[in-house]
Amino acid sequence: MSAGNPGSGGGWCAGAALGVALRHAPFVILTVAYFVCGMQLIFLTTHLPSYLQICGLDPMLGAQALGEDNVDKRISALAMAIQMGATVYDLEEAELCYAPPFGSAKDPVNFAGMVPADVLRGDMPLCHWSAVGSGFLLDVRNPPELAVESVPSALNIPLPELRARLGELPRDREIHVICRSAQRAYYATRILVQNGFKARSISGGMLSRAMVATG
Repeated sequence: MSAGNPGSGGGWCAGAALGVALRHAPFVILTVAYFVCGMQLIFLTTHLPSYLQICGLDPMLGAQALGEDNVDKRISALAMAIQMGATVYDLEEAELCYAPPFGSAKDPVNFAGMVPADVLRGDMPLCHWSAVGSGFLLDVRNPPELAVESVPSALNIPLPELRARLGELPRDREIHVICRSAQRAYYATRILVQNGFKARSISGGMLSRAMVATG
């Protein structure tokens, strides 16, 4: 087990990984999300076997976190979970110390399990820019944002208008949903799936598109 140097006060960055992880290559980083814990912003990822997308019950291989404070505490919890062979489903149900001044009832460690678990169960279908292909693109950002950057082939329906404009969307094609960072696309995808559409959220939204473009 190894951990990065979190710096003074348990801030900035820390990581945990099993040495055996190298023998399980390739692996995927399935969770990339921001969580507000108290007044601190924590960026937390989990490293999972690529075949976990099929069986869903394999243990995590590693984790990374970035934030101003309390990062070492999250990595300590995840390091123990990794040592015990925990899966993302175990992280969802983990009972961790809770006090309002220091965090929320659901810790970032819990969310680090909830996000990939949603993907693995099919509750949050995802795709990436490289796999968009001939899918129907739906942009749920607000019109002023399109003046900064837009995708020419995408239909723009702002998220607040989506439920009233479902009739404008095709039911015979898979809909790929985008926004700036994928948060609104998550809500839009849930709305579409619950209304019988085939839909996927494009992971990372326009921010990931910019990274793909710059290579």
